[in-house]
Amino acid sequence: MDLDDISPLKVLLVEDEADLAEELIAELKAHWFEVEHVSSASYAVKAAQNNKYDCLVVDFTLMAGDGGEVIKEIRRNSTNLNFSTPVILASGDLTKDTLLSLKNLVNKVIAKPYSIAELTESVKELCKDHGTIEGSSVLFIEDEKGLAEEIKEELEDEGVKVTHVLSADAAFLHSKQQQYSCMIVDINLAIGTGDEFIERIRLSPSNPNWETPIVVASSQISKPLLKKIHKHVQGAVVKPYSIKDLFEKIRPFITSYKE
Repeated sequence: MDLDDISPLKVLLVEDEADLAEELIAELKAHWFEVEHVSSASYAVKAAQNNKYDCLVVDFTLMAGDGGEVIKEIRRNSTNLNFSTPVILASGDLTKDTLLSLKNLVNKVIAKPYSIAELTESVKELCKDHGTIEGSSVLFIEDEKGLAEEIKEELEDEGVKVTHVLSADAAFLHSKQQQYSCMIVDINLAIGTGDEFIERIRLSPSNPNWETPIVVASSQISKPLLKKIHKHVQGAVVKPYSIKDLFEKIRPFITSYKE
């Protein structure tokens, strides 16, 4: 699959509380979402007409317009790029009549005040259900062959393309040849170390995977190590781990959407 055909996870945030919007944007970006923020109904409708998103987060009560009308406008027009895009309705002013009128138009309702973590998890869940991982690719750096074969088989059964290597040098060589959706890195390797690979790739802006998400999967995850690499990785699982634990860590990064 051509990587140019794949879009990153994109969220349209319709929220007129500036401080809340700023917090949400920072949190969603930390989870590798692209966020477009608008504060009025008219701008929201225009954005939804012109851009495909993977999730819409809409406040009901806006200073300029009505969030409910934004949702209705999108859902009544089958040619709208976001006609079937998941919608989260987030507001502190939701009556029974309002909820009834939007019952079949939204995927989830969250009442204000809500936690930033709660909303972020809701976005991730809806995107996961709406998206696909088929055709995504992973660079897997692991020198325990039995474990590597098991993980590789499980991921490939889900439609993920897995490139498995045993050493840090081999991983860096492969990283220069193609872009991956995610990299899974063991730290304690027989040849080289995972943390050296991580630092090397993050210091190579010409590398196609300079900004690719990295999940550390290792038994060697000490506090000094975390302090050293925490700015360069997006997640970690400790050995022995289950395929389910690993999959949940990497899924936000391997879930992709076609335009």
